[in-house]
Amino acid sequence: MRYVTYSWGPSEVPLAPVGLPPRLYDEVGRRRLLPALQFALAVRRVVMKAVCRAVDASVPYTEVFLLPRERTVLALHEFWGCRWREYYGPIVGGAVRWAERRMVLRPRAVVVPSRLTAERVRRVREDVYVIPFGLRLEDYLKYRVAGEGVRRRHREQAGAL
Repeated sequence: MRYVTYSWGPSEVPLAPVGLPPRLYDEVGRRRLLPALQFALAVRRVVMKAVCRAVDASVPYTEVFLLPRERTVLALHEFWGCRWREYYGPIVGGAVRWAERRMVLRPRAVVVPSRLTAERVRRVREDVYVIPFGLRLEDYLKYRVAGEGVRRRHREQAGAL
């Protein structure tokens, strides 16, 4: 397993770097499209050379269009829909919205972190899998409460010294 990304620096995760990170945002703070397209081409080269059995595609998602459909799983963090027009304007935003809809239809599977994102994607594709990121709130609260007891005991022990 290798993580295809830009060369951000040393990592303990096995990487397949595709070069130095470009300037990702324009002067007004919007995501630039050209670096996303260049990244897609670079990811495709790495994946095809490595003969991957499965590919987990994520941000910026553009690589989904160039990867083998039957081996690609899309880990989609959000689905913007018509909000792309607000972000990029009517022409570019409309094109990006169209591309986003096509993108979720392409891979073998789509995984999302929340029911909200799943509901949005299901307007385009029915088979969406919800796998929440991180800890469930119930687990977090359970571990947090347990951790408070441990910290309290440490403070009491330190005060006794």
